[in-house]
Amino acid sequence: MRDLSGFLKQHNTAYKATHVITAGPLFLDLNFTGLKAFPSLGHEIWSDSLEWGPGGVANQAIACVRLGMSVEICSFIGNDFLGNICKHALETMGVDMKYSQQREHQNLTVALPYQGERALISHGMPCTPPLPPLTRPPDFLSIGLADVAANSKQIKSWRERGTKVIADVGWQDTENPDLINTINEVDIFVPNSEEACALTGLNNVSLAANKLASLGTDIIVTQGKDGAYVHSRNNQRYDLPAPDVCVKDTTGAGDTFTAGLIWALNAGLNLEDAATIAIYTASLQTTRAGSALAAPTLGELKDFYQTINH
Repeated sequence: MRDLSGFLKQHNTAYKATHVITAGPLFLDLNFTGLKAFPSLGHEIWSDSLEWGPGGVANQAIACVRLGMSVEICSFIGNDFLGNICKHALETMGVDMKYSQQREHQNLTVALPYQGERALISHGMPCTPPLPPLTRPPDFLSIGLADVAANSKQIKSWRERGTKVIADVGWQDTENPDLINTINEVDIFVPNSEEACALTGLNNVSLAANKLASLGTDIIVTQGKDGAYVHSRNNQRYDLPAPDVCVKDTTGAGDTFTAGLIWALNAGLNLEDAATIAIYTASLQTTRAGSALAAPTLGELKDFYQTINH
């Protein structure tokens, strides 16, 4: 893994001209942080703090905005009090909502971070409206793999005109064998280690990544504190470590990883180096409480990278 300090020093401007669309379910997140124990039946516990804000697809959108990119969300948003909270927060952050559609109730997630992991309780309907027909396609599309099939024609058209499509598993069932059939319709697939193994029926990350890459796309398997494993469609492989940090909250870290990946690819880095930047972006977020609003700015990311490596 090469030192990217010089690269980061040169790239000290925001990429506002970069057009990103993030498609997926939108949630209002409630994050109860600082738990001294995990809740059990018949007992009440208290958290040290409560963080709230838009989550789900908003995690990626806000993380991209904080890195300096122009972002639009394609999702459903509730026409209720919780939906209004999400809309106000997103618009305040500079996220464009014109491709989102209203529905009666807002999706809600309660996150309970504990000992470096977290449990989630969600309510709502995790579905996504169709991608909008655009005269000028986005530079990047981030979308759940299960939504690729429903938008296959639009995605094919966008890719032919230069859009780079990055997909994750989203909220879909990783045991659904049909999910794997659309992997070759995206440029980069980013599952976590559990998802990669579940999709392939293998219990080894490198073997799972190899099987997924054989379907015709670049694979980046995120591995939490162990970094990420990259297996390109050209059979190049990289096992990339993560910096050693004090983890406070992992909620939304995978989404922030994707935002860092998009920024780095847009800045011209190859897959290995872009994945390294993505690891550092996500690692920095985990040192903070909250999800979307804990995502780092470009300046914070650069300072963090310099501090860790010098």
